[in-house]
Amino acid sequence: MNIGSLPELAPAVNYASRSRAAKGTSWGPRQIPDCQWFYVVAGEATLQLGPDTYKIEPGECVFYGARSPHLLTIVRPTDYYSLHFSWQASAPEPVHPAYRIETLPAKALSLKAEQHRLDIPGHAEITIPHHFRMPGMEPLLDEIVKEYEHEHLGFSFQLRALLMELITLAVRQWTARDTAERIGKIGPALRAMRERPDRNWSVTELSGLCGYHPSYFTKLFNKEAGTNPKQFLVAERVKQAKQMLLRGESIQSISERLGYSSLHYFSSNFKKETGLTPSEFRQEPGTSSER
Repeated sequence: MNIGSLPELAPAVNYASRSRAAKGTSWGPRQIPDCQWFYVVAGEATLQLGPDTYKIEPGECVFYGARSPHLLTIVRPTDYYSLHFSWQASAPEPVHPAYRIETLPAKALSLKAEQHRLDIPGHAEITIPHHFRMPGMEPLLDEIVKEYEHEHLGFSFQLRALLMELITLAVRQWTARDTAERIGKIGPALRAMRERPDRNWSVTELSGLCGYHPSYFTKLFNKEAGTNPKQFLVAERVKQAKQMLLRGESIQSISERLGYSSLHYFSSNFKKETGLTPSEFRQEPGTSSER
């Protein structure tokens, strides 16, 4: 099941709690109408998700969605967060799942759980893992639980914002290892362009840093970085230019530091990438030399 693109998600929290459960407590076999994250703070639990079983220890989380028969069991007294949510909802108001949870016969656990896939701009489509480690989620989960319980003014919109933050942090973790493995192949070239964006790097120089033939390096770079070396260097220059502009450095100085032959060329390059001149980006009046 593809749930769409990360920037286009409109998630909604349906239920959020922090609770404790005694050894032997179980939920299921059952099927829920939405999705659930179950995060263990202390103790131990197990999740039987279809034919697969996951051990959940402190700092670990499990995820499953609708049409995914499961059995959640407390192995040792456990402090946990339970978060029910929808990936896409027309309105952010919580819709409690309680009356739509279905009790299932034990034989239903033989059915494979549904996979959820998410499109990440600039990255390959990812499959949401059913079990993952993510220590340090407690402060954000606490905020979600408080908003859900207290229902202050605008709480449903705040819940949506907090849930989007939680999803983004999880996505960063899920993609970090894969990204590191992919980018590692062209890492020396990326580091060189980031550290010396003022230099007009040639493909021969960059491929030599990585130990590849230029033609093979170009194909590999396009595959792993999603762009060619020249475009990457331009994007890196603009990225660093933004940081320098926000620090208050002069446009002339930035242009020189990034290796541009003229202020006009730098401003034209910057506008082509961002849609704004450097002065407009910094919210200052433009000068004729930038146009």
